[in-house]
Amino acid sequence: MKKLVAIVDRYFFWIALVAVCCAIVGGYMLFDIQSNGSLITEPLEPIWRGIKTLWGVDGYKYKLSDLKTWHQYVGYALYEFGRILGFLVFFRAMASLISTSFSTLKARHKVMRGIKRGENVVAVHGDSSYADVLIRNLTNRGMTVTFSDKRLLNHLGADYAGDLQELSVTLAAPSQVILFDKDSEAVEFLDETSAHMNEDAHIYVHLDDISTEGMMDERISLISMPEICAQLYWENYPIYPRGAVADVAASLVDVPHAGPVHRVVLVGEGDFTECILEQALLTNIFDVPGGVRYDVLGSLHEWQMMHPGLAMALETNNDELYFHMGAWYEHRDLLYNADRIILCGDVSDNIRIANELQQEPIRALHVRADGESGLRIMGRSKPGSAGPEHVEVFGTKQQICTFGIILQDYVHERGKLRDIIYGLGTPRCNACPCFDFSGIPNVPRDWGITDEDREAIRDARLERMHDQGTDAISKCLTCPNFSNEWTAYDGFTRRSNYAVAAHDGQKFRLLRLLGIPVSHAMSVQEEIEGYQNLPRRTRDALQEIEHIRWCRFHFLNGWTYASGKKNKRMRTHPDLLPYWSLQTDRSKDADAYLNLCLMIRSPEEEQEFDRIWLGK
Repeated sequence: MKKLVAIVDRYFFWIALVAVCCAIVGGYMLFDIQSNGSLITEPLEPIWRGIKTLWGVDGYKYKLSDLKTWHQYVGYALYEFGRILGFLVFFRAMASLISTSFSTLKARHKVMRGIKRGENVVAVHGDSSYADVLIRNLTNRGMTVTFSDKRLLNHLGADYAGDLQELSVTLAAPSQVILFDKDSEAVEFLDETSAHMNEDAHIYVHLDDISTEGMMDERISLISMPEICAQLYWENYPIYPRGAVADVAASLVDVPHAGPVHRVVLVGEGDFTECILEQALLTNIFDVPGGVRYDVLGSLHEWQMMHPGLAMALETNNDELYFHMGAWYEHRDLLYNADRIILCGDVSDNIRIANELQQEPIRALHVRADGESGLRIMGRSKPGSAGPEHVEVFGTKQQICTFGIILQDYVHERGKLRDIIYGLGTPRCNACPCFDFSGIPNVPRDWGITDEDREAIRDARLERMHDQGTDAISKCLTCPNFSNEWTAYDGFTRRSNYAVAAHDGQKFRLLRLLGIPVSHAMSVQEEIEGYQNLPRRTRDALQEIEHIRWCRFHFLNGWTYASGKKNKRMRTHPDLLPYWSLQTDRSKDADAYLNLCLMIRSPEEEQEFDRIWLGK
């Protein structure tokens, strides 16, 4: 029965057409025979009867005893065959109508029930190709998902038709995800519907070409697929120190290399290439002398003009960056000497170039693509033959459009945790609603306190939180004191915290390689003691690495050095100097190393970080 229904669904139009044609032809061949006691007199009546076979209401009957000639027998057979097909079409059409109506009502009830119960019902709006992948992933995860854009049905198919709802129903969901291909459409949709959304709804808006720094609405989280792709890429495929622990410790200090330790070639243009390059410059900082050379095969002229501090950013540790015009085959020497080649431009161009590189003697080939299975098969080389030693596929829609990345703000959560840890030594946490800090001195409201005293208060509070459970710091994410202060931050301050967190992998790796077993079970005091036991020269190198990272982030965002006080409007800062030229206390650059254990909130997270950051 299921096979018959599937055949009818697949060839529904053609079955209906055959039914009508057979009934009409058969009717004309029986034109001179009485039916139900009446003689057909109208020449067009067989056509009308043929069409009525699709309605399931044809009551015309012919008797075999009335048939005299062979063409009447043929006409009778055709007419009855058309009636049977017409019945199948009518039955399936009615069943589909009833099923669709029932599914729609059921889905509406499921959505409204989920909202009343306080479940995280997700509404997805827009026509982006990412939208249908997100819907499928969330549905497979067992979440209640709804959408109102009928264009998504072309991607999702009939299985998801029941989730299609009226716009008024979808706007009641507590999580609203807006995914349009064009930023202007996303902004227009948000402007038209935000007033009708639940006042407590969290809104996720996909914007690629609009700056996020001016976003102040606490309900809105901006999503940039190129930024997410870049952050996930360097999270999963980092560049890190090579060699034994002793070699790594020696490489930290300011001893110039004979040449670049790592060579990376980026091929492509556009937003993804720009974000991957910028994130690389902020993440791949692991020693003082610098050791990464980046070669970009593609024009990023606009990006270079938008980052006037690029030269100063590179000077912080002498990493190298070169831009080259022309196709990849004009720069084979760069490709052959590269540790990895990243195809990060347009997906169709990436696939074409990946295919062309299959016979080239290159090492690692990383390809941005929408899917990965086909490219992985294509990237397999026979042992001893030319071609890449291995191929990695990244930035697929399946990797990006997941619950953890889009809805849980995984990319941003660690940045918030970083700000929470810093804030433990500020007046924000004097009256903490989450923890009992009795016995620990408060920070004066007028900030009449030294950095050393502030750090001591922060560390004491960290210890108290650590004693109260492994997930203690996660409570701060919902703390009203933190939420109110975070909401008041400008976009630059938020991104500054994200940049700190993006470098956690390098710090985690460096401390592990230097013999400090940073783990979820380690206390803050143990981590501080392990750090203090390192040779002074090594500690200075680690702190200088953090200062380099901080300077580079500011330079890439248009900041420059100026004496006096920090000026946010003019984007000047008195500390944008080489580490050894600083007049302020340089020990504050150690802060980011001394609380990594609190960033690992469970044994499962520790295993994941070991896999990603240490390659275990």
